[in-house]
Amino acid sequence: MQANRSNSPIFIVGYIHTGTSLLKTILKRNPDVWAVTGETHFFQDLAKIKREFPDLADAAVRRAYIVFLIKLAYLGNKRAMWHRDEWALADFGLNDSQLEEILAAAAGVNEYEVLFGLVNDRLATLAGKSFWVEKTPEHVYYLGQLLRHLPDARVIELVRDPRATLASRKLRQTGDEWLDAKEEKESLAVDRQTNYDPLLDSMMWKEAVNAAREARRNRPQNIFTVRYEDLAGNPAETVERICRFAGLTYSDEMLEVGWVNSATQLKEQGEMARPKAGVSTAAVEKWRKSLDADEIFLSQSVLKAEMRELGYAPAATSLGARMKAPLLFGGTAVNLARRMGRGRRSPERARDAFNRVQRRLFKYLGIQR
Repeated sequence: MQANRSNSPIFIVGYIHTGTSLLKTILKRNPDVWAVTGETHFFQDLAKIKREFPDLADAAVRRAYIVFLIKLAYLGNKRAMWHRDEWALADFGLNDSQLEEILAAAAGVNEYEVLFGLVNDRLATLAGKSFWVEKTPEHVYYLGQLLRHLPDARVIELVRDPRATLASRKLRQTGDEWLDAKEEKESLAVDRQTNYDPLLDSMMWKEAVNAAREARRNRPQNIFTVRYEDLAGNPAETVERICRFAGLTYSDEMLEVGWVNSATQLKEQGEMARPKAGVSTAAVEKWRKSLDADEIFLSQSVLKAEMRELGYAPAATSLGARMKAPLLFGGTAVNLARRMGRGRRSPERARDAFNRVQRRLFKYLGIQR
């Protein structure tokens, strides 16, 4: 059963390190937009959620599930899944009367995905907003399911030069000021020894792009693809196009964002440095210095077709880089074994995505058809 929904959902998806956090920060500056806190990972974690709330026909279970969805919206995935009992509705400025209104609006709706949309609709209405935005990059793998249950959703897919995403992931091996701060804030425990692999990560990028392409083929009116380079290089025109697609009214104030990551900057250089808000192109070409020539060659070889389709020109590489590239396969084998190892903790949602990449990788290497 479809619920009577009053607000318009906007989902931001794409491969990691493609500017999804930046775009969410821009969109939530729109006065009509209410933003879900953090990342929900809802469609990834749905199997686990269904096990915890197995029978929505049971009134007590439905009530508990809706309270969970409210906390998921305000806390994000990690705290809602593991620490939600530490929070009460009053902590979010909600009261029992408003909860009863949400429960009444959800009467007769027993689909997990539809209730996810309905609860966020109601939270947006309570905040006086007409739209709500949710950003979970990995939802790119679940667009068919998402749009089947939320057919009026607008999905914005972020893509970025794969060499730049590789450079961002490579940076995690040694750390970086903004990455360290993010990991500390989100209580992340990152395995930096196996977190980066030029071949595996190229295949992950490929999988995300192909998943979005497949969904776009079936629902072209619901999905809008944006290149990170266009967002960083021409933010006003790009965000205006995004707003037209999503039904939002654009304003220049949406671009007055603070420091989100390396795509935004707070200060200009010089003695008289003053706070500066806005989007920067500083990170666009960093990969040329961060990646080794053999990594560049390997990525370009694996992703030739997708790069051409998205307008990313290959960089010239030397014969030495081409001869050295096959050596990277040995490291890939080691990392693949580590990532699949029993001792490595891997959420159910991560295993699902990684298994798809593993199958694609084996096919690429000729190990299986």
